[in-house]
Amino acid sequence: MDNSHKRVYTRREAIAKSIAGIAGAAVVAGVGGYLLGSSAGAVTKTVTAQQGIQTVIRTLLTTVRETTTVTAEPRLEPINIKFTNTQGGRGTAPNTLIHENRKELAEKYKINFNYNVVEGTGAAVKELVEGRADIIGPATVAGLAAAMEQNPQIKIVYFVDIGVYTTFMVGPNSPYKSLSDLREAIRQGKKIRVGYSRPGSLSYTYTVILAHILGTKLGEGVEGVALGAIDAIVAATVRGEVDGFPWTPDVHWRLEEEGKGRVIYSFSEYFGSKWHELCFATTEQIIRNNPEMISRFVNYWRDVTRYYLLNREEAISLMMAQPPKGFGMSKNVAERYYSTYLVNYVGAPIREALANVDFFAKLTGVAKNPPPIDQWYTTQFL
Repeated sequence: MDNSHKRVYTRREAIAKSIAGIAGAAVVAGVGGYLLGSSAGAVTKTVTAQQGIQTVIRTLLTTVRETTTVTAEPRLEPINIKFTNTQGGRGTAPNTLIHENRKELAEKYKINFNYNVVEGTGAAVKELVEGRADIIGPATVAGLAAAMEQNPQIKIVYFVDIGVYTTFMVGPNSPYKSLSDLREAIRQGKKIRVGYSRPGSLSYTYTVILAHILGTKLGEGVEGVALGAIDAIVAATVRGEVDGFPWTPDVHWRLEEEGKGRVIYSFSEYFGSKWHELCFATTEQIIRNNPEMISRFVNYWRDVTRYYLLNREEAISLMMAQPPKGFGMSKNVAERYYSTYLVNYVGAPIREALANVDFFAKLTGVAKNPPPIDQWYTTQFL
């Protein structure tokens, strides 16, 4: 673990670094190649790191809207895809918008989805290795790293995002207002009680990571408390039985609106662009036997992401819709979620991000001896 893990990146810096790393230069055409696909057309405007993500978005949108070159689409034969989606992945709002609301783009690529939803990455991996799924996701990258210990034929084909989908919330009457307050309390000999669902869960993983960021360990300066369901965790936080808990920001933002707590930290302040949360995966055998299927799926995903970059209000409306169509978010939460996360969908791996996932997967016990990170993925379809 080198000192680079201590570097704090702003969101503006993180996105700029990601674009620079993916494109190899500060040219938006690099992003176009991954996110917009070949139909984006030529991009001539360059973007420096200082111009930031808003310029990137404006350039992407201008590029899509002003592209006039029309090429004949190749005639495609229908293809069936057994796609297993994880329940956690469905909880990431833009991800769900992909399959469930843009069926015309599935038709464009002549994809017939056999769609299944399971609980967690472990269940999705089981579907994949037992032949009931062709592609799984959005699955956690750390969870797949662990699965690759027993199933090295698994390969990531598309990285859904960069950065971390996790924040830390304290109770409404908590004296803690920042990470510095938590560090000071630990220095004075106090233990920070952090609620999580169960050992091995994402909330447990981020409890271990939080302890590391605070310069301590679980069981020393941080005491983890397994509480089960999210409602129980929230109730314990409101009553002051635990000091706080890590969870996804859309849940935390909703709780803030309800007066049930305050977000005092985002894990993205620590990792910046040096993290991959979710991805799509398949197997080496499927890649060998049916690369066309994987290629169409990746192009389909990019097209839908591009659609929602161009149709912000529609995406926000869907996030606000009541389940099962949407997530019942308030307008404020939906807008914050869209602005924070939709711009992250770039597809390509970032080596430093994978190195961090590898390090923390081992630190938290999610994985013990995964394959080298270069064996986790293929860039064949990017």
